[in-house]
Amino acid sequence: MKKTLLSLIMSLAVGAASAEDIIQVVPFQTQPGMTTDDGCTFTITMNNSSADLIAYQFEILLPEGMAFDFYDSEKDAFELTDGRYPTHGRKKEKYHIIDGGITSEGWMKVMVFSTDGVPIEDREGDILEVYYTTSADMKEGVYPIYVKGTVLTISGTSDIKPQASTSYCYVGANAFTEASRLDLSSFTGYVPSFVVESLNDQMAQNDNLSEVDLSGVTELGADLQLPQGNSLAIVRLAELADKVGGNAVVDDGVNQPTCNRLSLTDGGGVFSASRAFVASQAGFDRVFPAEYWSTVCLPFGVPSAVVGEMRSAGCAIQKLSSFDEGKSELVFTDAESMEANTPYLVMCPEEMSPFVSVGETLVELSAAMGDIEAGSAVMQGSFAPATLSSDETVTYYAYDASDGQFVRVGSNARVRPFRAYISIPSSLASARQLAVRHGDGEATGIDGVAPQSLGEAVDGIVQNATVCDVQGRTLGVRGLGQCAKGVYVVNGKKQIIK
Repeated sequence: MKKTLLSLIMSLAVGAASAEDIIQVVPFQTQPGMTTDDGCTFTITMNNSSADLIAYQFEILLPEGMAFDFYDSEKDAFELTDGRYPTHGRKKEKYHIIDGGITSEGWMKVMVFSTDGVPIEDREGDILEVYYTTSADMKEGVYPIYVKGTVLTISGTSDIKPQASTSYCYVGANAFTEASRLDLSSFTGYVPSFVVESLNDQMAQNDNLSEVDLSGVTELGADLQLPQGNSLAIVRLAELADKVGGNAVVDDGVNQPTCNRLSLTDGGGVFSASRAFVASQAGFDRVFPAEYWSTVCLPFGVPSAVVGEMRSAGCAIQKLSSFDEGKSELVFTDAESMEANTPYLVMCPEEMSPFVSVGETLVELSAAMGDIEAGSAVMQGSFAPATLSSDETVTYYAYDASDGQFVRVGSNARVRPFRAYISIPSSLASARQLAVRHGDGEATGIDGVAPQSLGEAVDGIVQNATVCDVQGRTLGVRGLGQCAKGVYVVNGKKQIIK
C-alpha cells in the first residue's frame, strides 16, 4: 500500500513551481541529550503559490546526532498541525500520514494524503510537527536539515515538484553569537527566504563575525545581510553575490576566488579572510588626520601607481627599517609600495581618506601577516581589536599619534583594527617610550616622561586616563575609547577623535 501510493504521486504530470513553493523545516534551537521524555518537536512549513493541495510528500534528512522519535509507532514521529486539515487530532479522520521508511543514507520518506479529495486548508503555513531526540554528545554549532523529493499534488492528475532545499537547527546558545567564522558550506541547493531571514536575525547579534561560508548554496530566497561592514560572505555562483548585502567573495572551487568590490571601513568591525582572492576594486575608508603620522595595516596591497598619486598629493608612507636598542629609537624610511598584511606609518597634508579606492588588487590570507622585524623590535598589524598586556616575556608599545612615539603599555590596552604596534622581548625593553626617526630627520619623542602620565595611548586613542571636555569639566570615563568624535583634554593635553 505504501509503495503504491508513493509511486502514484511520483507518476503524476509535473507543473511549474515557483522558488518559494517549498516544504521545509522552520529553523530552531535545541540542546544535546534530548529524550522522549522531553517531548521535543520542530515544525515543518509549506509555501504553495499554485493551487489547493490534496496530498504532498517529501524526503527529509536530519543531522548526525538527531533522530526521529518513534516512541509508539512509526507514524507517531509526525503529527498533523491543527487548523490545516478538515479534522483535528493525532490521526485526522480524512487525512493520513504514511512514512516510506528510512533509506540506507538516512533519508525519511513521508507522504500525507486525503482519502476524499478535500484540500488542505490555506496554501501557506505550518503542516507538521515532528518529534525528535538528540544524542548527549551532539556538539554546539549550526546543523543543516535537508529536504528533497518534494511533490505537491494539486489534483489526481497534476503536481508540482519544488527543488531540494536546506534549513537548519542550532545547538547551544552561542552557536551564532560567538562564532568568528560561520561555516555553512554544508548548506546545499536552495535556501528559502524564511531561512535566510532567520540567519540574518541570528547573525545580527554577533559583533565579531567576520566570515560566512555559503559556498555550497545554489540559490538564496532572500538577501543575506552581513552583520558588520567588514564581514565577508563566501558564495559559489557569481549571481549570488548580488544577493549579499556586503562584501561577497565568489569561489567556485576551480578558479581564483574573486570579489567585485571589497569595501572596508574604519569602525566597520573585524576583517578576516580565510582564503586569498582578487578584488576588482578594493578600498578602505578611514580619514587620516592632517600632518600626523598614523599606523595602518591593510589586507590588500596598494599598487605603486596609487602610492605615487598619494606622494604627489603630499602624503608620506614609511616602513620600519631598523631599531637602535641603545637609543631606543625606531627608524622608518620611505616605502615605494604597500604590501598586504604589512604595517606602515602614513602622514597626509590634510584630512583625507587616501585608500578609499585603490583599484584591482590581491587580498591576502589574514593568517599570513607580514610582521616587520628590526633587530629585537617587531612591528605587527591587526585586522581585529588587539588587547595588549605587557608581561615578563614581551613588552608592547602602542603608537601615540599626538606625540609621534610608541609608548609602553601595561595591561589591557586595546588597538583598533587596521592599526599596528611594536613588541620587544621584556629582557631588552627598558625604555618607557620608543623615539621615532623618519629617514634622516630628527627623532621624535618626549624624554623622561613616563607613559602613565600620558595614559596608555593607542594610535591617538588614549586609554585609562582622566578625560575632560574643552571647558575643563571632568567626564565620567577613563580613556578616550568610550568617547564620541570631538575635542578632549587628556592629562592636560588636547586630543582629537575624528
